[in-house]
Amino acid sequence: RPGEAGRHAERLRTIGRHAAAILANSHDTAERTRAHLRRAGLAPPPVAVGHLGVEPAFGPAGPSVTPDRPTFLVCGTIEPRKNHLLLLHLWRALAERLGPETPRLVLVGRRGWEAENIVDLLDRCEAIRPHVVEVSGLSTHGLAALMRGATALLMPSFTEGYGIPIVEAAASGLPVVASDIPVHREIGASFCDFLDPLDGPGWARAVTTLAEPGSAARAVLAERLLGYRSPGWPEHFDAVSPLLDSL
Repeated sequence: RPGEAGRHAERLRTIGRHAAAILANSHDTAERTRAHLRRAGLAPPPVAVGHLGVEPAFGPAGPSVTPDRPTFLVCGTIEPRKNHLLLLHLWRALAERLGPETPRLVLVGRRGWEAENIVDLLDRCEAIRPHVVEVSGLSTHGLAALMRGATALLMPSFTEGYGIPIVEAAASGLPVVASDIPVHREIGASFCDFLDPLDGPGWARAVTTLAEPGSAARAVLAERLLGYRSPGWPEHFDAVSPLLDSL
């Protein structure tokens, strides 16, 4: 939002001057924070990393939505860093080529800031209207049911602090295609397919391949999730409690 960059810079200066400790949600976030503070001439305090836990509602067993066609999810506030624009342009091209056979794209999340070009496509592009659905205010259990029945999660973000939809999807047995950024590698290296967030043709190929009936590519991604154990809150607190106890 306007002015937020300056406010956040001040938050980080305050952390650097006064914090006794930092709890980070990923190693990538921790390293970026340390580097930022050092560049600002501040000595970083001790840091503990605790991956965020996945709620028990997410799992392969439970209610499931049954879509009438291949359905892809993208989760998160609609804002530029999430790279919705790439997917909307992709869906417009698919709609022009496939017509009624176009897969469905479900955007789970509210509209955010600095997203006028994304909102313009959502509101004014007739080609994608029958194939792109916005869902805001979805409950945890509703999202879990949607994940159990969908084709794949698409996570093309340019940057993330953690990327919790990735581990929620994995816990639900939903294949994941994610942008090739460090934090996604950190949490999803064992099961994600990774693509450059600017590789439009690559994302188009991935969606088309995964949407095929009996998709072999989707079966490979689903097989990677067998035996996956998502991060839990007990493990989170095991990771951060020693630092807290030492203060």
